[in-house]
Amino acid sequence: MPSPSAQLLPASPSTPLSPWQDVALAAVITLACATLAAHFELSEAIFRNTRRWEHFQLDEWPVAAFVLALCFVWISWRRSQQAFLQLEARRAAERRLAAALVENRELAQQHLHVQEAERKHLARELHDELGQHLSAIRLELSFVRMRWGTDNPELREKVQSVQETIDGVIGLVRDLVARLRPVVLDMGIASALEWLICEFRMSSEVTCDLQIDEQVADLDPWQTSTVFRLVQESLTNIGRHARARNVQVSLQRQSDAYVLTVSDDGLGFDPTKIGIKSLGLQGMRERAEMLGGQLDLRTRPGDGTSIIVTFPISAATA
Repeated sequence: MPSPSAQLLPASPSTPLSPWQDVALAAVITLACATLAAHFELSEAIFRNTRRWEHFQLDEWPVAAFVLALCFVWISWRRSQQAFLQLEARRAAERRLAAALVENRELAQQHLHVQEAERKHLARELHDELGQHLSAIRLELSFVRMRWGTDNPELREKVQSVQETIDGVIGLVRDLVARLRPVVLDMGIASALEWLICEFRMSSEVTCDLQIDEQVADLDPWQTSTVFRLVQESLTNIGRHARARNVQVSLQRQSDAYVLTVSDDGLGFDPTKIGIKSLGLQGMRERAEMLGGQLDLRTRPGDGTSIIVTFPISAATA
């Protein structure tokens, strides 16, 4: 008697016969029918029983039945050929679709690489060129104030006002540089996430904790940038929509994969009723796929939201 666990297992599907097995089976059945017909003298019995209806030419019907059987065989062969051609066309379309998806993913990844490079270049230009020019202008104004502002209170006030404006512009430039590509990205993922969470705390007044596993090695530049953007987009969504009080960010290593988790105790939402693209989750899924991983969204109204990204450890960081 099979065990209960064995009874619960689904029956394995029967293995389809090969064409030669089909031919052999047909030959065996035909031979068996011929043997039985010879043993019982089937043709003679049919002839005796149909002699009274000779005017209907019933003895000629076996030939017609044989021709009809050949026609059915030919029709079946034609249908099988058409089905085979349709199957091959579908497989070819699936291969083209898979190749197009791979190409689109590569193009999207190349686009993000170019985007990160442009951000880095623009941030450097803003910092090195515009920042230095603004600092030089401020120094010149300080010289003007010290040289001619002592005896001219009105000039001193104007210079002071312009310096304050320049200080504001310098602060704006620094903020733009930080948004484009924070310098802490070059210091590793731990420093980058600590800086990002500190900025989030100051801008939103939400309690946000960070946990990074000690086993997490330094990620390569592409992984570091992508993980940073994933957390940045998650925190942006939390600040705009979640109304959360507490946020937890963690990056853990589990066997041969990294697991990034961003969870909050906010309002949550119904993914079937809220457009995914409006929350930026579509772009996050694409970034997760470009890491070779996947994004898992867990949320429901009134129960917060958790975003879990699992991606493999690259050979450079393993």
